Amino acid sequence: MGTVSDSSHGWPWIFGKAYALLRRNPASNRALFELADVRPSDRILDVGCGAGGALVLAAEVVGEGNLAGADPTTALAATARKRLPGARIEVAPAEDLPFDDGSFNLVWTIASHHHWRDSRSGLKEIFRVLERGGRLLLAEHRMRRDGGHGLSEREAEGLRLTLEGLGFEAVEIRRHGKGRRALIVLAAQRPAV
Repeated sequence: MGTVSDSSHGWPWIFGKAYALLRRNPASNRALFELADVRPSDRILDVGCGAGGALVLAAEVVGEGNLAGADPTTALAATARKRLPGARIEVAPAEDLPFDDGSFNLVWTIASHHHWRDSRSGLKEIFRVLERGGRLLLAEHRMRRDGGHGLSEREAEGLRLTLEGLGFEAVEIRRHGKGRRALIVLAAQRPAV
C-alpha cells in the first residue's frame, strides 16, 4: 500500500492519494493554462504540479516530451507520472529543483506557492531553471486577508517586489475570475540578456 507518510512534507500517503484523485483537474489549472498562451515550441515546468492536471492540458499543445513537473508529495507525483508517462515528473520541493539551468522557457506554479517552505529560495530556483527571456506565471487563490491558502493583495505586492529584487522583469499582478475561484496571477520574465 505504500509508505505511511511522505517524507518530504509529512503528508499521510493516503491523503496524497485522495487529493490526487479528487483534485486532478481543478478550475485553476484551466484558468492558468488559458492565461499562459502555450505554444508548440514551449518547454514547460509545473512547480507543485500535484496530480498533473495543468500538464495534461499543456500536453495537447506541446507533447509530453516537453513537459516536466515537480511536487514534494510522492503520491501526487506518482499520479502525475501515470497520467503523463512521457513527461519528467520529479519528487522535489520548489526550493531544490532537479533540473539544469535554463531548461525551460515557461514555468508556472498553481496554488502551491503558499505551501513552500522558503518563497525566496523557490523563486530563485525558478529563475535559475528559466532560460533567458523565459516566462513565469505564479497563480494563487485571491484572499481577503493575509496568511491563508492563497495571496492577499498586500502579499501579492510583496511578492512582486521580491520577484523584481531577484532579477525578474516585466512583473505584473493580474486578477482572474470572481468569487471563490478568483485568482491572483503574478506574471514575470527572466531578462533576455
